[in-house]
Amino acid sequence: MQNRVGVLIAIMTLSSGAKAQVTALNEVALFERCFIQITSSRISHFDPLFLQVKAGAKTAVNACLETMDRAKLVANGNQSIANESDTRAKAVLSTFHRLHSSWFTAKDFPIINRDGLNSDVKNFFDSSGPALYFTRALFRPSTEARSAVTETANLQAYRTTMDTVLGPENGRGKGDYVFNPPVSFAPTGELIGVQQTGSLVLNYPAKGGKTGYPAGSIDFFRNIGGGLLGTNAYLLLNTAAIGDDEFKSDGGILVHRRWGKAVFDNLFCREIPVVRESDAVKFVELTSSIPFRTSSSCVKCHASQDRVASVVRNMKVLGVGVANGTPPGQSSRGGQFPAFHTVTQAPEAAWPTEPDAVYHQRPPTGVLFLRSFTGDLIDRPVTNIADLGQKISETDDYYVCLAKRYYSYFTGINVNNGDLGDPYRTEVMTAGDTAHRNAVINLGQKLKVHQSLRQLVSDILNLSDYRKTDFGISGETNGQ
Repeated sequence: MQNRVGVLIAIMTLSSGAKAQVTALNEVALFERCFIQITSSRISHFDPLFLQVKAGAKTAVNACLETMDRAKLVANGNQSIANESDTRAKAVLSTFHRLHSSWFTAKDFPIINRDGLNSDVKNFFDSSGPALYFTRALFRPSTEARSAVTETANLQAYRTTMDTVLGPENGRGKGDYVFNPPVSFAPTGELIGVQQTGSLVLNYPAKGGKTGYPAGSIDFFRNIGGGLLGTNAYLLLNTAAIGDDEFKSDGGILVHRRWGKAVFDNLFCREIPVVRESDAVKFVELTSSIPFRTSSSCVKCHASQDRVASVVRNMKVLGVGVANGTPPGQSSRGGQFPAFHTVTQAPEAAWPTEPDAVYHQRPPTGVLFLRSFTGDLIDRPVTNIADLGQKISETDDYYVCLAKRYYSYFTGINVNNGDLGDPYRTEVMTAGDTAHRNAVINLGQKLKVHQSLRQLVSDILNLSDYRKTDFGISGETNGQ
């Protein structure tokens, strides 16, 4: 969806040997462009809204924003579109939720073999769940962009079928599971809104044997803070501890670094490394038994991803029940859920240069460590996952990333939002590249102030480059 047809046509034309003439779209053509991007469908030339634009009664951008606003979420017991039979509103909501889902590196829950419980994880949780935090921020009025990383509640898709009787992944009934009260299956059907869930504590009995466990309980809809970062779905999507009830982070070899790497990719649009090698030299320890600690070229990655992952150091993944060979009605199925080791130890004095056997029992402090797009070093200690979300929301880079995502979708232009001052950077920036980068930075800095994703979309649609036949890819642009 992100590689727009208009961009491809422009590129093909420009590479054919003859320089294409870049022109501005008229209002009708501009409306057709933005309408298909907002709804994923082509509008009929007999549609009343099209005829209004054609007659000059409405501008193209206003007509597109009006179309987008049909998916506005209202409070009606849940947070859903005003008219659940409005096919255009559902198309808008679906289009942007797919876009938001595409921003996440983990698209599905990891495949596991322990008792076949991976299928049960998919019964309970929607892999697009973390994207709901952006979808709600875009369509629920007065919901700030920062809420995606500062919200404390769990969000769930509000779909056409909410009380799913059978597991959508394997067709098992709630009576086949060990939980009391009965487990809740993930909603199915068309997306028509976003709902905030309360707590749902599920109790389970003890299980003996080699992979046994004592009786206990889980909070099915728990959020440990940091908006989408602390949801059960995001933790499961990005952990390497799946199927290992005894995973114990040691701060060296065993670290939730998949989760740490995802933080920078998903929320900063940046691939590791995100600091300069000179920033990592102070962390090199030549006598360390941890292989990557002896080289600055390795440490420059781990100093960011490992230390930010320290906020989830206490996490393991609890496997409950058995799936393989379970006859229907015997209430022995379960699933995989994030669980946490109890904090019983004092904080560490520094990032360990040797594996720490009790690291998983220390307070979940960490460090947000990256070079901003300005080249400034962000080196901020965080006390837990909620504090991490707050610190992320205070950076300009988080909002520039969001602006980059939407800009890329609407124009097909993927700007470099990284540290251009890194001496190891090899990319050559043209004047046009720099202009588009500056336009995105400007959009992101404005977003940090007004906090409205809807306003961000409006700002992009109103850019002169968006109106150009080639989105401004053929040369320099002022981005205005």
